[in-house]
Amino acid sequence: MKHHILIPILVFIFIILVSGTAMAHGVEFEYQSSMAYLITGSYDDGTPLSEAQVTVYAPDDPKNAWATGSSNDEGKYSFLPDISKPGIWTVQFRKAGHGGTINLEVGEDSLAASNTGYTSAQMAVMAIAVIWGLIGTALYFKREKK
Repeated sequence: MKHHILIPILVFIFIILVSGTAMAHGVEFEYQSSMAYLITGSYDDGTPLSEAQVTVYAPDDPKNAWATGSSNDEGKYSFLPDISKPGIWTVQFRKAGHGGTINLEVGEDSLAASNTGYTSAQMAVMAIAVIWGLIGTALYFKREKK
């Protein structure tokens, strides 16, 4: 009887894991900030997002590109934001149907990125793992002691 519940749950977790990797490549970012931002784009497997189209949007005009360019062979792109426009700057990488976006907060004391680095499938698997652990712990303490 216990196996009847366990098998569908394991199948569901397997489907989530397989579908997340089969759908598309994710993109990861790294950045360094001094006066200019150096952003490095790469695929999930670590391959650089080289020669990608890069578009930068300023906080005061998020619909029109503030700057455009392309990443180098190492997937790096650098830009110097206008410090008179504090707020969230959006940088978008695109190449052959793959890409991603990173939001950078530019201001006096702010050098934070609003990117978790996890895909939605990875977040779902983590949530399922936490729930699975909580259920397992509850069942362990609820078991009949002989």
